[in-house]
Amino acid sequence: MNANSIIIVAGAGIAGLCLALVLRKQGVAVRVLERSPELTEVGAGIQISANGMRVLRWLGLEEEMRAVACNPQFFRAVDWRDGHELHKIAYREDHYQLHRADLLNVLKGHLPESIVQLNESVTRFAQTESGVSVQSDRATYDADALIGADGIHSTVREFLVGDDQPRFAGQICWRFVVDSDKLAAVREPLTWHGPNGHVVMYPVSGGRRVNVVAYVESDHWFEESWHLRADRDEVHQAYPGWDPLIHELIDKAGVINKWAMFARDPLPRWTDGRVTLMGDAAHPMLPFLAQGAVMAIEDSYALGTLLARLPSAAALRKYEELRLPRATAVQLAARSRQAMMAPAGDSDARRANITNVEQIYAFDIVAQVAEALDGTH
Repeated sequence: MNANSIIIVAGAGIAGLCLALVLRKQGVAVRVLERSPELTEVGAGIQISANGMRVLRWLGLEEEMRAVACNPQFFRAVDWRDGHELHKIAYREDHYQLHRADLLNVLKGHLPESIVQLNESVTRFAQTESGVSVQSDRATYDADALIGADGIHSTVREFLVGDDQPRFAGQICWRFVVDSDKLAAVREPLTWHGPNGHVVMYPVSGGRRVNVVAYVESDHWFEESWHLRADRDEVHQAYPGWDPLIHELIDKAGVINKWAMFARDPLPRWTDGRVTLMGDAAHPMLPFLAQGAVMAIEDSYALGTLLARLPSAAALRKYEELRLPRATAVQLAARSRQAMMAPAGDSDARRANITNVEQIYAFDIVAQVAEALDGTH
């Protein structure tokens, strides 16, 4: 791309901030437009597996990650009634668990304030022979490319593919964190598997808090939002007879957010000329592989590196060629894993599922992009 060009990124979540860091590290000018008046995140945990850490390590962020994250060696699945172990998965490489807000703070701490423009939304764009004219509710930008990193309710996605309606996935969940000093000990990562649901728990914020996500099957759906509130009684009633530790966690929770899970089918394309999508705007996925944020991080490295090395339109085509098959496969794998969360099941199927997860973690986006760029010479 031209030395004087700028990339406009819609959205300052994990996807948009990571992309801005990758672009700046390689000398590409970028401006991030965020429709919210401030950079805040719902109190929830996030997992960054080895495939995402390859990018964050390349950005030089691992030491800061270590300061705010936990790095467990394994994850246990336990029975819903009394917590006895069903099976254990050992992580072969570093696997970080942290509060989403802590990760955002690490990312934005490496960007000048002038890069991220808050309270500004993309309202329309028009492609030209030399780039794309991006109009927001505050200004007009002549850009080399527009990247939609604006999440599951993406404005850029709607412009590109229309208002596709999600399907209710048949589950709701509650998310909350508990201060560790309210508990007898910092809890190890584990998942309770039970009838019609499961509960995930792992420490975050360097062990100062515990993140809890409680899922249950449901015929009732509501708004697709992270910001609906729930009370403790509602959550208690969803898990009668479950391990008393679960009810202790509910009792000591702070704010409890309620979320209905919706599935979207993979898109056949993300890109139109000099406009493309990334992260949840491109491939929103169910949480059962904990890969939503990690796929956005992989996207950021591929897209940022290709934009730094190739003309923008060519970079976006190559980005979609590399990323769409990978993200689609993980998106579908997360959907299929929903059926694996029962308390018992076929052991061969479970072993196959573990192997599939390990293959996802082993993927190296840095190596893939390097190979792709070697093939362009």
